[in-house]
Amino acid sequence: AGVLKNVTNRVLLLSSQYDIENPYYISSRLYKNLQYATRYLLTIPNATHLCIWEKQRHFVYQKTVEFLK
Repeated sequence: AGVLKNVTNRVLLLSSQYDIENPYYISSRLYKNLQYATRYLLTIPNATHLCIWEKQRHFVYQKTVEFLK
């Protein structure tokens, strides 16, 4: 976890609301170990671990594009 404090690039962490393989609390712990100015955590509503193939994929794509701007 200490290594994450050295990350200076912006990081977008995605967490799906119903993800049982990578639950929100795990993403949240990673998020808290990043520098405040570089971290962004987004919870994808009504989605599971396979969100990029589910109906919410357009939401994921849109938020990722917004993040990259």
